[in-house]
Amino acid sequence: MIYEYDKLKLSTNNQKWLKVLHVYLGGIWAGGAASLFAIHCLYPTNSGPELYARNMAMIYIDNYIIIPAAIGSCLTGLLYSHLTRWGYLKYYWVIVKWGFTITFIVIGFFWLIPWLNNMLEVSNAIRHAHMIDSSNYDVDMSIHLIMTIVQAVLIFFIVIISIFKPWGKTKYNW
Repeated sequence: MIYEYDKLKLSTNNQKWLKVLHVYLGGIWAGGAASLFAIHCLYPTNSGPELYARNMAMIYIDNYIIIPAAIGSCLTGLLYSHLTRWGYLKYYWVIVKWGFTITFIVIGFFWLIPWLNNMLEVSNAIRHAHMIDSSNYDVDMSIHLIMTIVQAVLIFFIVIISIFKPWGKTKYNW
C-alpha cells in the first residue's frame, strides 16, 4: 500500500538544503550546550554581581540560542522524516533521534528553564544582599551543570548515530 505522503518527497537538491539547515541548527544547539558548560566551568564567581551576570549569560544562551535551535532542529527533523525516504519509524536510529530530541526539549521546558530562572532569582537576591544562604542555588547549579553535560553528550550521540545509522530497519514503513 502506498501512503499519500510518499508522493510528497523532496528532490535530491532540496533534501541537501534541508539537511544543511537541520545539521546547522543541531550544531547551534550543541554549541549552546558547550557554551553553558564553559560558563559553568571557566567562570567561577566571587561576588553577587558576578554570579548574577553569569546567570544572565546562561539565560540568554538558553533563550536565544538553545531553545530556537532545538525547536528548529525538531521542525527540520519532522520535515526531513516526512519528505525523504527515512520516514518516522522506518529505522531504529531515526526513532532514537526522535526520542532523545523530544525528551530533551520536554526536560528543558519543564525542568531546566525553571531551574535556570530560579538560579537567576537567587543570584539577584545575593547580588542585592537580601540573601546570604545560597545552598538552594548550589543545588540548582549542580543540577543544571549535570543536565548541561547530559545534553552535550546526547547531542554528540545523536550526531554519531546520524552518521553511522546503526540498528537497521524496523517492521514499520512509516
